Amino acid sequence: MLKSYKLAVLKLKLPFLTTPPMDDINLLIVLMPIWWFLGVEQFVWLLALPVIFIKMCWIRRGRLIVPEVSRWLMLFLAAYLISGTSLTELSQLGGFLRRFSVFVSSFLLLIIFVNSIHTWKQIQNTIRSLLFFMGTAALIGLLGIVGLWRPAFQAPAVNFMPGFLSRSLIGEFISSRTIGVYANLLNVQYFRVNSIYLYPIMYGTALAVTIPIALFARQSLSDKSKEKLIWTMLAILLVVNLVFTTGRMAWLAFLGGGLFFWFFVRQRRQSLDKLLLFFLVFGVLLFGGSILVMSGALGKDLAEQVNSFIYARSTNQRLLLYAVTLEEYLKKPIFGWGVQIEHPAVNLPLGTHGYYMAILFRHGAIGLLMFALMLWSLWRGTRPIRTVGAVDARVLTINEFLQYGRWSIVAALLDGLATVHLYDTSLTIVLWVLYSLLIASRRIGLQIRFARPDTDVNCTKDFR
Repeated sequence: MLKSYKLAVLKLKLPFLTTPPMDDINLLIVLMPIWWFLGVEQFVWLLALPVIFIKMCWIRRGRLIVPEVSRWLMLFLAAYLISGTSLTELSQLGGFLRRFSVFVSSFLLLIIFVNSIHTWKQIQNTIRSLLFFMGTAALIGLLGIVGLWRPAFQAPAVNFMPGFLSRSLIGEFISSRTIGVYANLLNVQYFRVNSIYLYPIMYGTALAVTIPIALFARQSLSDKSKEKLIWTMLAILLVVNLVFTTGRMAWLAFLGGGLFFWFFVRQRRQSLDKLLLFFLVFGVLLFGGSILVMSGALGKDLAEQVNSFIYARSTNQRLLLYAVTLEEYLKKPIFGWGVQIEHPAVNLPLGTHGYYMAILFRHGAIGLLMFALMLWSLWRGTRPIRTVGAVDARVLTINEFLQYGRWSIVAALLDGLATVHLYDTSLTIVLWVLYSLLIASRRIGLQIRFARPDTDVNCTKDFR
């Protein structure tokens, strides 16, 4: 009796204590709506990932694989810290450290994925967890769009926040939980949705990079018609939410990634999925028609409306912002200013409204160089596999995932021209979960591709 009790205790799975690292990650992803409701979604990853990382190190006895991407990311983190010497006010330190912790979380996430994922089934489980979270967020967004549920409440975490945090900008957003706001565009009032993200534009970015993964799931993760229908409905739901974020850069990024996928990634002998073809043709017609209207081909009045749409909100201010940002950057060109700063010539802070411009202004030429090399390494480390002569069906499926991943990465890179992804930890986590999945998938695919038929797959070698 006592022996059976001890065995039951040993088999008991306690999250973050006796569970595998990837089970912990999947649980954190699935529970993201709960973290949002509690008001801790911006901090839970910063606290949980170090615990998971330490457990993973103990499991692997300290023998870790450190991929090339993470090495460049470490060098960028060094440049980030050096740029902190430019801080002039103590009040700037909180935001500086918070953004640094987000980059550290990205680093830990990548290391955990590469060292903990050994099978394609693990990849599938995390893909499903990610899409479940995004599907839940999109369903919440849809309820707000149609007016069935538009909550406004104070997050419970506010009661435990220190004063300096609750008075900060991030503290104000956490204090007031909403899933969207009323907005006006071209004299049309609508509900601009952000769901469980901090800002609509951040939500738009998350949608733009995860819709391709939903299309991949529809095509390659299910054989049954009912499952395909579920993935199809999810993809449509995500697109509807993307439209109502009115994130123009996210729209263009999604379309640009899709066109890159169509013309440069997909092999000609592969037939395009009908749903994918519909999205691409619809997008091309939408933006192509806008260009024709702007040129006056369809009438001056409508052209003026499209022109107003493109230059609505803060577009003109952004152009001035970029000019002033470059001018001020030249005063500290090597390691930058460390943080965004206010300037009397423009209403927007310098070092905002553009990921690459923000990196350059805040962390200088050295920081931007390390960041660019990290992105280049990410691009190389997630490229599709040559499948000529491959006999294992898993290799073909993994290659399919890497191809759709190209769509997501291009969308993220394009979106970074106008959006700083660091402002919302939830978005950063979505991006790096996806990047880490792609890197781990390529490693597994190469291992399966070149393994002998009579050997088991062992993903401990550092393939690049």
